[in-house]
Amino acid sequence: MQTNLFSSQNWLFHVAAEANAGGGHVSRSLVLARQMQGYIQFSIAEHSPYKSLISDAGFSVITPEQENPSYDGIWIDSYKADFDRYRQKTNRLAIIEDHKDLYDKADIYIRPYPGSFTNHLRAALFTGFDYAFIDQKYFNIERSKQTGAIKTISIFMGRYDSVNATENILRVLQTVPDHFMTQIIIGSKSAHRSSVENYLDTNYQRPHKLIMDCPDLCSVYQESDLMILSGGVAVLECCAAQVPAIVLNIADNQKPLSAFLAEQKMIAYAGNFSDFNADRFKKYLTDFLRGQACHDIVSRLPGPLTPYGAQNVALALNDTLREEAGHA
Repeated sequence: MQTNLFSSQNWLFHVAAEANAGGGHVSRSLVLARQMQGYIQFSIAEHSPYKSLISDAGFSVITPEQENPSYDGIWIDSYKADFDRYRQKTNRLAIIEDHKDLYDKADIYIRPYPGSFTNHLRAALFTGFDYAFIDQKYFNIERSKQTGAIKTISIFMGRYDSVNATENILRVLQTVPDHFMTQIIIGSKSAHRSSVENYLDTNYQRPHKLIMDCPDLCSVYQESDLMILSGGVAVLECCAAQVPAIVLNIADNQKPLSAFLAEQKMIAYAGNFSDFNADRFKKYLTDFLRGQACHDIVSRLPGPLTPYGAQNVALALNDTLREEAGHA
């Protein structure tokens, strides 16, 4: 009976998937969707560059205008969703939130990192790393823990990188005296792609490799001794892969998770790009490269992260419908 109920569930996943939204929302929602039971449709922007990624994973892709009038449950991974409109379509509205408090909008509220939060209304609240869903493949990357000199530094400031943090970091790396090669990961729709490519072609003297539209970062993590990242989903992936990371936030919603991971000494936290200063970042990076920081961070990874977060969230979402049916 339970299996039949699960298989008949009809879920809508509304996900931020515009070119300027990065890829974290899509990647983590796909991880969750693979664990869910029932039928799932992804509702994304009409001209999203992530359509093929979602459809290749085996899920139906529609636009918001093509949504049905009602669903058994709706999953929202977007900060700009019309929550009131989706409230009219379901009695089970689930939201993942790592920035703003949206308890009054949700029936099910996922906060994928630990902390004390007040449940203002009736939302079922699931918080902590047990609900931080990271694809299991990142835990299974075969690599040696960083023990010697750093030979490869990889930069990933999101696929879109609206502030051109990538080029600013490259300019700093150009002046650091240590010897290493650089991997630069950006999206083909990146706001400053041409500027980054021009700088690499004309001014950047280090050995480097430019990786465009990387479908996942497994090979990057495997080859990296150090990552320089913007905050977000990739930071958790990096921790799961046991790669030391310097995190430089480029968006407000990235701050809470980065701050918490820094408190746990699982990452090195360089603050916010809005406060970026090249000389200060160079000193920070140089001190980091020449000290024990990398080794200390790696010794703590993956910390409390597990590959079961998506399974736990899927069970929480599916169980709410099972409980509702039981009370009907």
